[in-house]
Amino acid sequence: MHSSPNARRRRRFTEFSAIAALLAVVACAPRAPSGLKSDNNTAGSKPQSDKDPRTVDRNGAAKVQYSTPYRAQLGHGAEIYIPPWFVSDQGAYDLVIHFHGLGRLQEANLQVAQLNAVVVSVNFGGTSEHYSRNYKDPHAFTVLLDAIKRSVTESGRANGEKVRRLALTAWSAGFLAISRIINDPEVEGRVDAILLADGFFSTYTNPRTREVNVSHLGKWVKVTEAATRGDKLLAITHSAIPGFKYPGVDEVVGELLKMSSLAKTPSSAVGPQKMQETYSVDKGAFHVHGYEGQRAGDHIRHIRAMGETLYPYLVQRWSTYPSGK
Repeated sequence: MHSSPNARRRRRFTEFSAIAALLAVVACAPRAPSGLKSDNNTAGSKPQSDKDPRTVDRNGAAKVQYSTPYRAQLGHGAEIYIPPWFVSDQGAYDLVIHFHGLGRLQEANLQVAQLNAVVVSVNFGGTSEHYSRNYKDPHAFTVLLDAIKRSVTESGRANGEKVRRLALTAWSAGFLAISRIINDPEVEGRVDAILLADGFFSTYTNPRTREVNVSHLGKWVKVTEAATRGDKLLAITHSAIPGFKYPGVDEVVGELLKMSSLAKTPSSAVGPQKMQETYSVDKGAFHVHGYEGQRAGDHIRHIRAMGETLYPYLVQRWSTYPSGK
């Protein structure tokens, strides 16, 4: 006996939710990257120091580079990582704050992209509610930034107060943290780049007709417009996992494209980890890449592939864009 389309969607949703929840538990577990020794710092503890910094030539200027990475726990689900190839610009540094997913995955993504930046990974658990609730108060983001600045100063790699450019990145439920954070106009104006890996969510105004609630997308249309002008970078990747109780990411991104009057270009390119691309949108510094895949494993590939799908846009921008912003 054949099952109905709704029943099949329900099974896929149940499978995806169960595996995603399990993944979230793993994502919140403290774990050192494979092959690398953790310094096991806790919040407020003195960081492990590097004994052998060296002078390197970067763009014609002599700069200090360390041979080992710096790691520290900042508390409240946040951990900082400064890669061994990092060099500051007269004490100033670029900062990436990532929401949701193992810190070691962002370390791996930075390794692939060779991004010269400080990266902080924040984990609150597996549900979107955690990310939305924790940044409902705008002061929460200020508290996080202050902790990051203190840790950067303690590392000896840069002056914590001299944050140059700021990027917010997220996978899956972490999108809700960014969506809350940019409600503050001052913070939104400070953010130079946003990267989203299979995370762009909404609700249905009518689940029966599958009408997507677009009431909160106005701010994202503004970010999109800024990106098409090149004032910001906004890059998104997504799978084709269907929604059941709420819209799939592809549905919500589709609404954003409609509201922004941007057309999809069909594609059959094969991306990293054999991800099959179905379309792309590229205008100015706005980029979207849609991929096939309707299972939890396809969702996970989006965070593992960020070093090849999303971070290259940031590397290019920060390598060529004036650093005064």
